[in-house]
Amino acid sequence: MKIFCSLALITLLCLPLVNSRAGSVDLEINSLAKKVDQNEEEAKKLAVTNKGSLNTTYGQITKKQEHWCYALSIENKAFQPLIDVDVKYIIYYKVAQLGSTAQPREQQQSGEDTIKLIGQHAKQSLDTAAVELNTQAVVGNFYAANGSKLKVEDSLTGVWVRLYQNGVLIAEYARPTSIPTKKKWDDDYQKTGKN
Repeated sequence: MKIFCSLALITLLCLPLVNSRAGSVDLEINSLAKKVDQNEEEAKKLAVTNKGSLNTTYGQITKKQEHWCYALSIENKAFQPLIDVDVKYIIYYKVAQLGSTAQPREQQQSGEDTIKLIGQHAKQSLDTAAVELNTQAVVGNFYAANGSKLKVEDSLTGVWVRLYQNGVLIAEYARPTSIPTKKKWDDDYQKTGKN
């Protein structure tokens, strides 16, 4: 009886490993939002075309445009290297409308990349595609009688990352961790880029 109980316990402890989506893959994924650097020539073009002021009948409006991405760090903690890992992600962000009383609109942008090799006990870094975030403001002593916003900023709200090998999901990461419970991963969206 004692042997049977011990054997049953070992079997129960092993079942989650066998049924796990990741199998024997041991990965750690982290992300960090970062402003995308541009070279001097690109920065000058952006300064001329997207930054500065615009005169309107309501006063002067300033607009500042920035590009942000997520720097992903993927660490293979296993004793085996991983080859041809497909990285798919969705970036979530909010876009605010100057002069509106409405809440900022939620937007998303997807992307994918492939990491050819993640060695055993090694890290690989990858930057997602950048999203455009704007800050706009009405300059001067103006106020909105209807309570609309005279200064607005777009913002990043999160990222959801999935790693695949040979078409099989091997790891998943979300920042914040509540994204998978609030959003739906849409593979059709991933393939077509539809909003």
